[in-house]
Amino acid sequence: MSCDMSHDRLWAFVHEQNESDAVRSEVAAHVSSCPSCREQIDEMREILGELDQIGLSPRRATEIRQPEFIGAYRIIRRIGQGGMGVVYEAEQRQPARRVALKLVLGGVHADELRVRMFEREVQTLARLNHPGIASIYEAGISEDGQCFYAMELVEGVELSTAMRAGGVEGSGGVSTRAGLRRRLDLFCTICDAIAYAHQRGIIHRDLKPSNILITPEGRPKILDFGLARAIGPEAGIATLDTGTGRLLGTVPYMSPEQAQGLTDSIDVRTDVYALGVILYEILLDRLPYDVSNRSLLSAIKVICEQAPAPPKKINGAIPGDVSIILLKALEKDPARRYAAVSALSDDLRRFLSGHTIVARPASASYQLQKFVARHRLPFALASALVISLITAAGWMWSDAVREARRIRRLNEVLTRFYETSDPWNRGRRDVTVLEALGEAQRMVDRELVDEPLVAASLHHTLGKLFRGFGDYPAADRHLRAANDIFRRLRGDRNSDTAMVLRDLGENCFLAGQVSEAGKLFSAALEITRHLQRPPHEDIAVNLNNLGLVLKTEGKLDAARACYIDALSMRESILSELLSREDTPIAAVNDAKRNAAETFNNLGALARQGKKYESAKTYYLEAIRLRREALGEGHPDVQKSYNNYGKLLFDLEEYDEAARYFRLAISVLREDKNLGEEHLFVARAMHSLALTQKAMGRLSEAKTTCIEALQLRRKAVDRGVLDAGQGDLADSLGLLAELLRIEGNRQEARAALDEALAIGDARYAADDWRTASLQSSLGAMLFEDGESDLGIQLMKSSLDRLRAVRGDSARETHDAAERLGVAYEQAGRLQDATEVRESMARPRTSEAGH
Repeated sequence: MSCDMSHDRLWAFVHEQNESDAVRSEVAAHVSSCPSCREQIDEMREILGELDQIGLSPRRATEIRQPEFIGAYRIIRRIGQGGMGVVYEAEQRQPARRVALKLVLGGVHADELRVRMFEREVQTLARLNHPGIASIYEAGISEDGQCFYAMELVEGVELSTAMRAGGVEGSGGVSTRAGLRRRLDLFCTICDAIAYAHQRGIIHRDLKPSNILITPEGRPKILDFGLARAIGPEAGIATLDTGTGRLLGTVPYMSPEQAQGLTDSIDVRTDVYALGVILYEILLDRLPYDVSNRSLLSAIKVICEQAPAPPKKINGAIPGDVSIILLKALEKDPARRYAAVSALSDDLRRFLSGHTIVARPASASYQLQKFVARHRLPFALASALVISLITAAGWMWSDAVREARRIRRLNEVLTRFYETSDPWNRGRRDVTVLEALGEAQRMVDRELVDEPLVAASLHHTLGKLFRGFGDYPAADRHLRAANDIFRRLRGDRNSDTAMVLRDLGENCFLAGQVSEAGKLFSAALEITRHLQRPPHEDIAVNLNNLGLVLKTEGKLDAARACYIDALSMRESILSELLSREDTPIAAVNDAKRNAAETFNNLGALARQGKKYESAKTYYLEAIRLRREALGEGHPDVQKSYNNYGKLLFDLEEYDEAARYFRLAISVLREDKNLGEEHLFVARAMHSLALTQKAMGRLSEAKTTCIEALQLRRKAVDRGVLDAGQGDLADSLGLLAELLRIEGNRQEARAALDEALAIGDARYAADDWRTASLQSSLGAMLFEDGESDLGIQLMKSSLDRLRAVRGDSARETHDAAERLGVAYEQAGRLQDATEVRESMARPRTSEAGH
């Protein structure tokens, strides 16, 4: 603040705790003239507002006459009333159903604060669609001006009532192992619903047992998002009245930062704290703090300063691990709490499944593990080999250190080769490096026969290096050699084996061995789940890779499940890193890159499933994270631009799509490490050519396509791209179509024949990409006078595309248009009309796009 008014004095003013009317008048006069204090008070009221207290002096509810009808809803009975609204059970005629109807308190005379918070609640609920959250149906204003919304009518009892009535177990808290499991399972389901809301940018801020109903089937439903707050720029809504203040929320369930009005500290961890209070209550049948018969400021002091009694000391049936989890959720300092609700539920599920929990106190060995995790690469290169040499060979320490330094140096040299010569980063091969790798391979075979673990480590390194250069067979040999040694000497379930299996899976996937890659990723995932505590990047990366395999195999639901699990872990890891002040920026950026990778994959999956709005959300989040972690000029950012441009193409937003493609091209070409002839540039240019064609700019499309094709041919000459690679066929096919439309059938046929030759060698006979090329060939045959053969080929290609890609795919649409034109020119107008009318609008991308 820019004045002398203290935070505590403003806080007392907001809660009407000043010692006299004269003091209150003095503070009110100051607030009215001080923008800084007025803004702070508005934020306090937004976070705090109506008091729904336990043990605090009650406030008389506003009397409301029950109406007979609100809009099209017949009122049956009043369910309840809170500080901001009243809820009725009502009957809707169309569709016929009973609903919960909420009206803003005060009716047509409601103050602006209540109306704005009511509107925000409606907007919040509209963003949420989860089986654990009551759904909103409709919102509106009645004929007499009352704001209302209708939502799902939940039949059930409040959580605390369900506990005490024996809905889960008898009163007095948990007493049996089975009862503990039932309550923890139920609580984890509640956490899942709140975590879903957090993922969509919503903090509840008023979690308590009365806002959680348990249905007759035993399922929880979260209610009352009236105090929910959006995460991000839409979060701030200030009140208008600076004369009075009211406490928003329920005191015993408020986190210390919420109770103190520390607006900058309100985030998802505020809900973590409230859930901790709820869990404490349902396990022990009491609250962690006694705030009954206390003044408001005294109650807040207890919440902020008094430590809760350890659960195990209150109830001996509470296991030590559960007590530790509860106390971590109830930490006063948000930075020491669980960083996310999912992290809290994950730890409880780890306990239930017999695994070690994450919330263990930070022992010396734990701190050492964290140090190693923060410095994984240098520690692995500099230290892991020393340890493996000692344990494997039983050498004297001095001999081990000397030998390890020699091997470490070799690893450093090979790694430097990889970083400076990987074609993924540079787009070129270096013969000198390849020769050096060949010599390194011979050295491993010649000199490390007696040191199998060292040999395994170097086989692993060499495998990754050869994979980087696209020599997948050589990479496969080294990675399998490393895997055989690690499994023989260290067993099937160790971290080295898991890492090699993952790298071997990536190599198989790049080599086109998708099914084998899936088996390897699954094996690596099983090992990492056994070795690591979630959330952990080793688990997440295997889930992400397995999702990629499943997507490639067309198993979209299974792929999405893997991606969502990976994303949940990666977001939890990132949240934890961001919550610590001592986290190195490099670690945060790595976590952002990892999360962006999964967001990007989810975007591609949603795009493939034609869920375009979801795809847009995922792609934009990937772009944001990659820009934050890598900077505007990084190739990964441009790859995200290219992917987002392809989505815009699908949405027929061609001008905007072209802008993103041009942006990617210009930045990539300025990257001195990549060079103007990199494959990324060619990929973005091909996408731009497709977009120009869709816009009807055929001359520009032809020029851009030729340039993309030339870049891909140069890549073949450099050895970076295989001559039979599908990218080359895509550019040839597009060029052939553009030349055909232009009337240059001779050159078009030559390009198409080359594309078909690649397709025949690379794709299965019934592949849709081959069908698309054959449709173009049919059009050329028709134009060259072989009308019957041409129509027959176009028709069979269209049938195949409709079966594989669907009627709405752009490739199918284009094939239908070619056939329709041919029918018209052949005088078969009825056939032309039938073909065109049977087609939906194109909404998916073309081959290679």
